[in-house]
Amino acid sequence: SKLSGKELGELTNRTEEEGKEAKTVLIAGLHPDGPLTDFIMLAKYNPKTGRVNAISIPRDTKVVGTIDGKINSAYATKKRDIKFLAEKVKDLTGISVDNYVLLDTGAVRKMVDAIGGIPIDVPFDMDYDDNEQNLHIHLKKGQQVLDGNKAEQFIRFRKNKDGTGYPLGDVQRVETQQKFIKAAVAEVLKPATLLKIG
Repeated sequence: SKLSGKELGELTNRTEEEGKEAKTVLIAGLHPDGPLTDFIMLAKYNPKTGRVNAISIPRDTKVVGTIDGKINSAYATKKRDIKFLAEKVKDLTGISVDNYVLLDTGAVRKMVDAIGGIPIDVPFDMDYDDNEQNLHIHLKKGQQVLDGNKAEQFIRFRKNKDGTGYPLGDVQRVETQQKFIKAAVAEVLKPATLLKIG
């Protein structure tokens, strides 16, 4: 449903007003322990209007030609080739990628700490440990300001130790990541924050 209707139309239709200035950007977040992508987002940015339209692609979306048949392994399939991931995104959506941004979770932590945290309403208690990945998520339900470490926990959470979590799985995880990005952008654009980060 994220790849249909108006949202996709706003990404694909370039109006005369936008001309060639509007750019489509692939945003991929790398998993800390390997070349898999933890999240994938496609955005169209119009520098004239400052408007951004974006859609997220769930990491377990089925595609042909990757290591395990999922889109999150496309970057790893051809030895860390972002262009191959862009090709798979185009195959899936029909949208060509002009540019890309590749993030790691360390960058997210630093960004959040630099702006003094992100206010987020955590939807439920998040409790998960994976010693192999050195991933430890311990967040309480409710409104709070997440520092860099907690922000990483929030966007990487998939399920609790007891198997509970998002009823709709990765689709709701994607929505959580979108919620985080919106909150981060809102925080960055505050005048006080801009003065703080220079």
